[in-house]
Amino acid sequence: MRVSVFGIMGNMETVFFIDWLASKVLIESNLQKAAEVLRKAQKAVPELKAYETTPQGAPWHTEGAVVARHVERILAGLFAMVEGEQLLEIEEVARHKHLRREVQELQETIKEHAATLEAFALLHDIGKTVTVSFEAPQESKGAVEGFVQHRHRLHEQASETERQTYIKLVKAFHAQRPELREEELMARFFDEYEILTHFYEHASIGAGERFENAQDKICNMYRLSEKDRALLKFTIRYHLDVIQFFTNEPDVSKFLLLTARANKAGFDIDAALDFILAALFIDTAIGSLRYHEGVFEVDLRPTINFLLSEEMAAPERRRRRWFKLAQEKKSAFKALLAESDLAPEMIFMLMNIPDGPERGEVMQKVYELVQDQTLSIDFGAHTSEMAARINRARAAFDQNKHLVRE
Repeated sequence: MRVSVFGIMGNMETVFFIDWLASKVLIESNLQKAAEVLRKAQKAVPELKAYETTPQGAPWHTEGAVVARHVERILAGLFAMVEGEQLLEIEEVARHKHLRREVQELQETIKEHAATLEAFALLHDIGKTVTVSFEAPQESKGAVEGFVQHRHRLHEQASETERQTYIKLVKAFHAQRPELREEELMARFFDEYEILTHFYEHASIGAGERFENAQDKICNMYRLSEKDRALLKFTIRYHLDVIQFFTNEPDVSKFLLLTARANKAGFDIDAALDFILAALFIDTAIGSLRYHEGVFEVDLRPTINFLLSEEMAAPERRRRRWFKLAQEKKSAFKALLAESDLAPEMIFMLMNIPDGPERGEVMQKVYELVQDQTLSIDFGAHTSEMAARINRARAAFDQNKHLVRE
């Protein structure tokens, strides 16, 4: 469904998040590329092959029966973002108008750190491969199959047999309903069997010594710097904390705790928080499909609450971001004008304008004409040449409003 929104990127239409994912992200080309990237990583890092046999399910991960589907979904989202898909086209994002600058910077962070975020996608849940456990209510079909209260057993983690049994149950369920799409299958399976999958302590285990070799191999594959490797490991270790900190509501104390951890680890605070937010967004909002009371949901709450917490806890960081983005947009607009032969010196030479206030007036007029196509172009004897240049600039401006519009 499309929704009309004014004032985010001009007068434009937005789509709801689930529709944006379906039409712009989870398309065949992105999913195929994601599957190939995962296969390549699994050849280099055998531990990652366990993603194909590590169960997951509703209500938190309805995107597929195994963790591999979650990883591929994140990768597909990364590829879409790098190719230029815009977060401000999403209705649930665009409605937070006062956060538009923050959203734009989030998008730029994803592009700038795409390689490190790809490594994050591949590694962040590696701890799940050794921590999966199950739980099902008494007298449920899941309990009848043996998936009941694993946390009360001597060995909390599921056995290999139990993991295989879960996957076999899903496959058998699917065989009886071949028409179901994967997410519908997992939702219906959960409704019938009520089996919960848990991964207690998977984040700290995934960032620990047990998987150090896997971390090194992936980091080498992406040629990450020592600084990026350290930030990646830090983000993996605390990624579950960050989700839990900001899922329900903004929390200043938790934001300050996260800041203190990053500072203690020796990171540049702004850079670390930017990366952590990007990882949070691709993991929870893009990579996960929730299922709640019969409805599929993409969960933006952690991302939005993170930004709202920052707004209250670190207003100076927000001011720096706004100033930085304003400067970047100003520079981008100047570059756009230059590429259309509308740089000040070009105009002054063409129109033979001497030093003085007239130069400023002419440039202000050019700025307004480029940004508003309803205005008529009149530069006297130079109208024909100036109209050609301004129309070129208008076309470029329309294609890049998200980069150059104040």
